[in-house]
Amino acid sequence: MPCLGNLEIPRCIVSTYIYPPEIIGFSDASSSAMSAVVYLRVRCSDERILVHIIRAKTKVAPVKPMSIPRLELTASYLLALLIESLSPLRSQLHIETIHLFTDSMVVLSWLRTPPHLLKVFVANRVVKILEITTPSHWSHVPTAENPADIASRGCMPSQLLSHDLWWYGPAFLKQDPLSWPRRAEEIPVSEVPELKPPAVLSANVSVDTGGKDLIQRFSSLTHAKRVVAWMLRFKRNCLCKPEDRQYGALSVHELSEAEHSMIKVTQAYYYPDILEAVAMGKKLPVSIHQLSPIIFRECLRVGGRLDKAPLPYDSRHPYLLPASSHLARLIVRYFHEFSLHGGPRIVQSLVHSKYYVPGLRNLVRKLLFQCVKCYRLTAKPREPVMAELPISRFKQGRPFLHTGVDLAGPFALKDGSRRNSPIIKAYFAIFVCFAVKAIHLELLTSLSTQAFLSSFDRFVARRGLPLKMFSDQGTNFKGASRFLDETYKFLCANNNAISDHLSLQNVQWTFNAPANPSAGGLWEAGVKSVKSHLKVLLHNRSLQFEEFSTVLCRIEAIVNSRPIGIPASSPEDVSQCLTPGHFLVGGPLLSRPEPDLTDTIPNRLTRWEFLSQITQHLWKRWAREYLHTLIQRQKWCSPSESIKVGDVVVLTVENQPPMSWPLARVIKLLPAQDGVVRIVSIQTNSGVLTRPVRKRLVLPICP
Repeated sequence: MPCLGNLEIPRCIVSTYIYPPEIIGFSDASSSAMSAVVYLRVRCSDERILVHIIRAKTKVAPVKPMSIPRLELTASYLLALLIESLSPLRSQLHIETIHLFTDSMVVLSWLRTPPHLLKVFVANRVVKILEITTPSHWSHVPTAENPADIASRGCMPSQLLSHDLWWYGPAFLKQDPLSWPRRAEEIPVSEVPELKPPAVLSANVSVDTGGKDLIQRFSSLTHAKRVVAWMLRFKRNCLCKPEDRQYGALSVHELSEAEHSMIKVTQAYYYPDILEAVAMGKKLPVSIHQLSPIIFRECLRVGGRLDKAPLPYDSRHPYLLPASSHLARLIVRYFHEFSLHGGPRIVQSLVHSKYYVPGLRNLVRKLLFQCVKCYRLTAKPREPVMAELPISRFKQGRPFLHTGVDLAGPFALKDGSRRNSPIIKAYFAIFVCFAVKAIHLELLTSLSTQAFLSSFDRFVARRGLPLKMFSDQGTNFKGASRFLDETYKFLCANNNAISDHLSLQNVQWTFNAPANPSAGGLWEAGVKSVKSHLKVLLHNRSLQFEEFSTVLCRIEAIVNSRPIGIPASSPEDVSQCLTPGHFLVGGPLLSRPEPDLTDTIPNRLTRWEFLSQITQHLWKRWAREYLHTLIQRQKWCSPSESIKVGDVVVLTVENQPPMSWPLARVIKLLPAQDGVVRIVSIQTNSGVLTRPVRKRLVLPICP
C-alpha cells in the first residue's frame, strides 16, 4: 500500500481537439467481484489519439451463489450506471459516440433478445440497461484486452502502478475504429440461456352431450332431481308472463318431470340408434329386440308381455336404462338407502318396479360393495400371508433358551382357609419355549413390576437363564374387559423397567408390534390350553393360594406331557411319542417311574457318553417327528390385496359397534423380511400409530 503514494493521475484529459471526444466503457465479472471502467478517447488536432481513464467502479460478488453469466450481466448494468452518471460531462463536451465492451457473448445475446422472452432476473436487468444504452452500443472484446478484467480478478498495488492496460485501455483504442474487434457471431435466440419456458396455450372444447355431464356431477338422485326441477322451473318462468310464474316449494309433478327429463337425456346419449330404430320400425339388436321396446312421451320403455297385468304403468312398461350410465348408479344407490341399506335382492326388486336395467344384478352387487356403511358392518379384515417361522423356533439347545412370556388373569382366590375369607386377585405368567413348546407357569398375586420380576427370577432359577425373551405390548388386552385392562396398563407402563432388569442379566427382550396378538401365537395357544384345564378344574370355585399353585403345577405337567409329534400310526408307538417333557426330564412328566437299573452292567459307553447319546437321540427325533408338522400354513395361505400408502382404513375396536370405529390413513408401509406388508404406520386424530394389517378394514373409495 505505501507504493500508492507514488501514483500520479493527470488532471488535464482534454486539450485542443477537432473531433468530439468518445466514451469507451468495459465491464467484466468473476466469482469474486464485478467491475466497470470508463475511458475518454480524444483525437487531437495533430492527429494524436489520447485515452484516459475517467471513472471506474468495483463491487464484491453477492454472498448468495450466482452463475457467471448473471454476474457478467450485473457488471454490464454497473457500466450502464457509470455511463448515466457521465451525462453532465457528455453535455459539456458534446459527446455523442459511446462504445461499450464486454467479453461475455451470453450478455450480448441477452441485450439483443426481447425481454419478455427472458426469465425475471435477466429481464429486469436487461430492461434497465436498455433504458440507458442501446444494443448497438455494445460489442465483444477478448478477455485479454478487457481492462475491467484486472479489477474483477484483483491486482497487486505495485503491479497496478505500471499497468498500461488499466490506465490507458487496450492498444486498439489508439487505432482507427475499423481495426477494432468486430462483433462475434451471435447466439441463436433458441439457444440463449435463461429463456422462459414456452407458454402452452390450450382451449377447452366442449362437446354437447345433451345434459349428460350435468347428471355426472351429482352423487345423489334426490339432489339431481331437485336441481333439474329448479332449472326447468326457471326456464318456464322465463318464457311466461310474470303473473303466470310459479314460486314456492317444488311440487311432486315438477320432481317427476325432472326425473323424466334426466331419463330422456340419458337414453338420447346411450341409445340414439335404438330410439331411431323403434321410431322408424327398423330391426333391433337381439338383446333389445326381446324386450319389445316402445316409445312413450319421448322415452324408451320396455313393451314386454305385462300390458294387461294389474300393475301400475311404470311397472308394466319400465324405463330402459343402460347399466353403464351414471343415472342408473344414482337410482341403485337411492333404493339401497331407501331400503335402509337392504341387500341385493331387495334393491333389485325396488329398481324393477320402475326401471329395467340390463345387467342390474352385477351393478347392484358392485355398488353395494362400495357402500361405506355396509362395508364397515360386513367387511372382513385383510389377512396377509402367514410369515415364516423365526430361526429361534429351529435352534437346538437346552429348553427355554428362547422364551415367550404372557400374562393371564385375574382369578379369584381366597385369602385364608376360613369360610368368609376375603377374595383376592391372582394372575399367572406363562413362559413358553420356542423350540420344544414346553411351558412354565408362575403364580402372581399382583400386576406390579416387582411381582413379575420375582416370577421371572423363579423361572430362571429352575429353568436357566434365557438368551432372548419375547412378548407383545399388551394392546390386544385393551378393551377386552375391566380386568384385562390392568394387564395392558402393566405391560405398557413397565416395559422399560422389565427391559432394564433383564439387560443386567444379558437377556434381550423383544416386543411385538402393538395390537398384534397373532405374532405371539405360541404363548397365546399356551394360555388357551391352561385356561381350558382351569375351567374344568375350578368350575367357579375359589381356591386358596397354595391350592391354586398346586393346580397350576399339575396343569404345567399335563401340558408338557402332550405329544408334539407322533412317530407312527400304530397304537404301540403312541406311548413313545415325543413330548416337551423329554427335553425337560427325559420323558413324559406323568409317565410311571422306570425300574432301577443301577446294578445293570453298562455297555462300552461311559455314563456321560450314554447321556449325551440320549440327548442327541431326542434332538434327532425332534427334527424328524416335530419339525415337519410346522411346514403347513394352517391359515392365511393366500396373499390378500396389498395395502397402499394413502389408503383410508377403519380401526376395529373390541366391544364397540362398527359404526363407531375410528378412521385412519396409512402413511408408511413396514414390510417384513419376506417383503409382505404386515405392519403399517397410520395417522389418526391422536397421532401416528404402528399397527398390524390384520383388523384394518380398507374403505372402498368410489371413483
